[in-house]
Amino acid sequence: MIKKTPLMIAIIVVLVFTPMVTFAESSCHGGAGGSLSSGSNSGSFPEYYGIGKLVDNTYPNNLDCALSGTYTCPSGSTMKIYINYDTESGYDFVKIYNGASTLLEDISGNSGGYIWKGPYSTNTLKFGFHSDSSITKTGFDLWRIECVVPPSDSTPPSRSVTIKDKTSGSTSYTNDANVYIDISCTDSGSGMKDYRYDCNNDGVFESGWVACTGCTANNVACTLSSGDGTKTAQIECRDNANNAGSASDTITLDTSAPSTSASATKQPSGGSYTFSTWSNQNVQVTLSCSDGGSGCSSTQYCTDASNTCTPSTTGTSVTISSDGTTYVRYRSTDNADNVETTNSRTVKVDKTVPTCSISSISESSSYAYVSGSTVYYSTASTGSFTVTVSSTTLHRLQSIAMSQLRP
Repeated sequence: MIKKTPLMIAIIVVLVFTPMVTFAESSCHGGAGGSLSSGSNSGSFPEYYGIGKLVDNTYPNNLDCALSGTYTCPSGSTMKIYINYDTESGYDFVKIYNGASTLLEDISGNSGGYIWKGPYSTNTLKFGFHSDSSITKTGFDLWRIECVVPPSDSTPPSRSVTIKDKTSGSTSYTNDANVYIDISCTDSGSGMKDYRYDCNNDGVFESGWVACTGCTANNVACTLSSGDGTKTAQIECRDNANNAGSASDTITLDTSAPSTSASATKQPSGGSYTFSTWSNQNVQVTLSCSDGGSGCSSTQYCTDASNTCTPSTTGTSVTISSDGTTYVRYRSTDNADNVETTNSRTVKVDKTVPTCSISSISESSSYAYVSGSTVYYSTASTGSFTVTVSSTTLHRLQSIAMSQLRP
């Protein structure tokens, strides 16, 4: 048998709670060939010496035993141990049990000094030891057991939720019921336990309770209720003392595109202009957007002679000054990023004075003749004659007062 230093366990319990210790003669002493002391208290904190101490300075082979003492902390606590151990790694173990004798952990090998183990999710601990049929080492020294007691906490967690559009990240408007929510729950008392979320604000929590510690979750997929309008999502957060609190956020769902109207005036006179008719003045086109959901964000337009351009200039007014036929194409976008189908209006401008010349008079007449663009006639005679011209409008026609004039 290999000799080793005496096995000693000492326990110091901190915080304001003192673990309740029930001492019983350990079954380990028989296998060790020695006896155990019952422990003693000293100092401002309870300190228990000699618990599990093997008096022959070594632990034997083929040992399976329970160490004396069941250590209990206040309800709701977790427990940590401060231990130094040196056992045959993988073969000899310090065994840690809860109050129901369920194994929580096997500790084996060399700790290299005193270290903390745990916390264990129980308020009651028991200890045992196992060795196999060969090779023994120094053993272990359990120096301290600590109760980790949650602080008194009656305050719900701090919490917030933010709804945002998946594409734009907007927290005010979305054109898709499938959105993201960002969740934040924090607790400075007992700490966070879990959260859940309700995308439709109907009391049905789609997620169920989600366990967490930091309880921050970003870009959580959420589907809002159908139909345009203001939508609400809510969350609930619970701490480890089961204090619960809720938070909600709203966003406007808008799936309808805006509508843009166009009107026009002649400039500089200010007179009304009807699209697709000719004007001998510049034409100013004014665009006006309306949207019953999220509201108008911007209006874009373009002009060309082929009615094919893509609106790209932002604005609500454009003046057409070039002669000819011009197409004004336009559309608007709302705050939920719905884009209107492109509209088109036709503007015709002709500010150039026409020219013409009289080419002939269709009948011989002794009282009328043409010279350039002027018709000369005799005021002493009566009758009729025909003038043929090269354009639809006469540029210069002087001194005609005949009873009949056929164009």
